[in-house]
Amino acid sequence: MKRRFRFSLGILMLMGVLFTSRADAGLILRVTAFDPSNVPLGPSLTISDNGLGDSDPQLGSIIHVNLGWQGWTLNVNTGVGDPILAATDSGALMHLTVSATSLTAGRLFVEFSQSGTPELYEDGLLIGQIGGVTTGVVTANGVVHTNVDPFDPTSPLGVVNFGPFSGGAYSGTASDLFPQNGNYNMLQTTSITHGNGANSTSVDYFLITTVPVPAGFVMFAIGGVLMAGGEVLRRRRLTVA
Repeated sequence: MKRRFRFSLGILMLMGVLFTSRADAGLILRVTAFDPSNVPLGPSLTISDNGLGDSDPQLGSIIHVNLGWQGWTLNVNTGVGDPILAATDSGALMHLTVSATSLTAGRLFVEFSQSGTPELYEDGLLIGQIGGVTTGVVTANGVVHTNVDPFDPTSPLGVVNFGPFSGGAYSGTASDLFPQNGNYNMLQTTSITHGNGANSTSVDYFLITTVPVPAGFVMFAIGGVLMAGGEVLRRRRLTVA
């Protein structure tokens, strides 16, 4: 256990060489619930970093726990830089975790955006990695874009797609090249669909931008982040009844 922790810590320290200074990026979490006919059940739940509904005072992450919202029980954790890593002209990292349960049929749509990520010093590579367990259906995507609306995925510079996943444990990795085009926005979306009866879904989703040369190293480092992050999340995750 100690050896694994030291290895993960070493990977994180090396990644810190790539991601060395924090960007003043705008972080927003938005959650929308739909009925089985895909009609919204009400207004979306929108939470900004350190805004109303964010239970984490630390800049660079949003934590929201809701014991009963439009038929769902939610525990959502987000972060940029996780928060050891940060956004620079070498790349950026976003991390979204969701734990959701429900007793009636419907769909939950979770969006996490980061605006104003610094321009890369050359054309970039978008990398996504996702995993979890579901008794429903999960789809997800990640987008790099320059739209004014941080939740507008149209005309993306780069995009990765995952799923649909169903029937228990799932995982996926995807990547896409995108052109250097000034400061950019990053958007993670996850769709969770449940049927009637008791259902539950967990999502652990990383989205990274980097330059192509160290891409293999970044993929190697994600494993270290996952191992170290898993320990941290188990300790900090709030228990939902």
